[in-house]
Amino acid sequence: MKKLIFILLLLPFIGLTQDPVIDVSGNPVVDAGGNIVESTNLDQVILDLAPVVWLRADNVELNGSLITQFNDLSGNGNNATQGTASKQATQTSTAGLQTTAQYDGDDIYSTSAGIFSITTGTMVVISHKVGVSAFRDVYACDLELTTQGKLSISDDNKIYMQGNAEIFSTAGTWNNTDVYIIGSYGSTDSLDVNGTVTTGSIANPVSFDGLRLGGNGSYFLTGYMSDYILFDYVLTNEQKSIVVTGYINEKYPNLIP
Repeated sequence: MKKLIFILLLLPFIGLTQDPVIDVSGNPVVDAGGNIVESTNLDQVILDLAPVVWLRADNVELNGSLITQFNDLSGNGNNATQGTASKQATQTSTAGLQTTAQYDGDDIYSTSAGIFSITTGTMVVISHKVGVSAFRDVYACDLELTTQGKLSISDDNKIYMQGNAEIFSTAGTWNNTDVYIIGSYGSTDSLDVNGTVTTGSIANPVSFDGLRLGGNGSYFLTGYMSDYILFDYVLTNEQKSIVVTGYINEKYPNLIP
């Protein structure tokens, strides 16, 4: 008994860590810095990949349950705000999306203009579209050129990524479903929705000089969005795998049944 007590007292001093995150193959997940990802340090998985903007529904400013500002987790100060109460999303929670923002079809947030300039990059979204709209519901887009970098979902159950042209998901029914979306635009454009990948061309360059979240001023999201992350480069397949296994699967364990 004395030996057991001694070992328990010694644990904080012998460098033992929290439980590692394990991938589907049973191996520890390693982040972009080559470190084993711990269950208590999921945000570092994303931060090591240096996002330009990272807006998440559990890191916000509130007026009651209404979200007045999404605080930028990237450390770049690219917060997204909305001062009009009727256009503010509601903070809530669901089993799959955890803490999330509920958009009612008229809610929209924006960053400042000209705070970054991106022509190739990657977007990551955790969301759930409610119902089927006659037009495309917009998750996010560029601040000024509202078709540029636009990520949306349509009544044909497809998710679209748009530049001067567009690509769209070719399989799956994504309305009324929890989804993760990883959209990359570069020399080859790709769209990964819950592991279903489509490639194509959206006639680069796409141009971001700011961000609108939840709509483009004409079409808006009806549903939920928990996470929006924007990188200014195309994630490699290995980096995308790190995002999925090291962050999404751990932060949102009930996202995909």
